[in-house]
Amino acid sequence: MLDRKGRDESQIGFINDFVLGIFIGEIICESPIEKIEKDYSYYMLDLACTAYKVQNKKNKATLWEKVNSVSHKLQAISIFNYDIILKEELMRIYNDLSVYDITFFNLSFYKNKVINSVF
Repeated sequence: MLDRKGRDESQIGFINDFVLGIFIGEIICESPIEKIEKDYSYYMLDLACTAYKVQNKKNKATLWEKVNSVSHKLQAISIFNYDIILKEELMRIYNDLSVYDITFFNLSFYKNKVINSVF
């Protein structure tokens, strides 16, 4: 799962971000909230959530619970995206979003509203 990278191929890194995201997601799901808040960057949370798009509903829900617990550190558009990816529905009311470059299907806007936003 590792590959040589860099100009002279003297560095080692993951083959791709998807593989790394799956590993990060698994670790986040097993970690306490305090550790997630302290040790994981937005980039790592984003890799995990994006990679978990293909996981089953149980795994997605577990990751969503962990990510949701640190949502105060995240931008509203990221939370919107993670709700769509991991819960497949809007989980809160959103206000003043600029949504672009996100594709979603069969998403209902009736349960929670998106107010004053641009798509």
